[in-house]
Amino acid sequence: MVHRISGQRQAVLEVPGSGHQIVCALSYFQDNKQREAETLEGIIRKKQSEHIVKKHQNAQRLLKPLAVANPYTKYLTYPHQSLRTRRDHKKYLGLIRAITFLYQYQRDVKTVDVEGKPFEYIEVTLTDIEHANRLANEVLGQSLDDLARPSRTLLSGIFNMVKEMAEKENIPIEDISFNRRMIREYMNWTDWQIRAHIKQLEELEYLYARMGAKGKEYTYALNYRGQAEDSDKCYLNLTPVNEIKRLIQKGAA
Repeated sequence: MVHRISGQRQAVLEVPGSGHQIVCALSYFQDNKQREAETLEGIIRKKQSEHIVKKHQNAQRLLKPLAVANPYTKYLTYPHQSLRTRRDHKKYLGLIRAITFLYQYQRDVKTVDVEGKPFEYIEVTLTDIEHANRLANEVLGQSLDDLARPSRTLLSGIFNMVKEMAEKENIPIEDISFNRRMIREYMNWTDWQIRAHIKQLEELEYLYARMGAKGKEYTYALNYRGQAEDSDKCYLNLTPVNEIKRLIQKGAA
């Protein structure tokens, strides 16, 4: 199962037998692994592993200790509504930095004067962010398989509706608010269907509720950006590169 708040997958297991039996089972698996390491196959596997580690270490020695500056941080979404993305936000920024660092030989090294001394650095590119978004979807992303099929259909329909509204009004998706009536009219669903399945989308933080101006009517905003329309996994709230380009052009106008 998936924990509602942390998003971590958990399995509840019941192990039959006494404590002595469990200790014997663990001891068996540990001893079996140690015996396997003494075989020819185990020795070959160890040598192959050492070769891979050495290759990576040699590659790391070629990298220079350069600082990485990200000029696009103000365009990257930081969703405070979602616990999952608050927890992983630093990981995401570190992923972008690591990608730029690894591509340092394909980047121009820039210099700035700091306290009378030259300081070298490289800058994050939009290509680096695109790579990071793709990796984050796989590494940090949650699976849409966790959703019931009707909830997944509802999410896709809401995304298409909000996307059309954002394009029509020329504003970002996160600035669009909507209510259940708008969903009913767009998807031709009953209010009961929407109430039944929108709750799961809230619990998994694909969207969140905003209280209406009079404190009575609930409106919603979307965390989901359509990342999993072509895949089974997505990491919520990542700003697409095309959206960053649009924001840059809007700021320059």
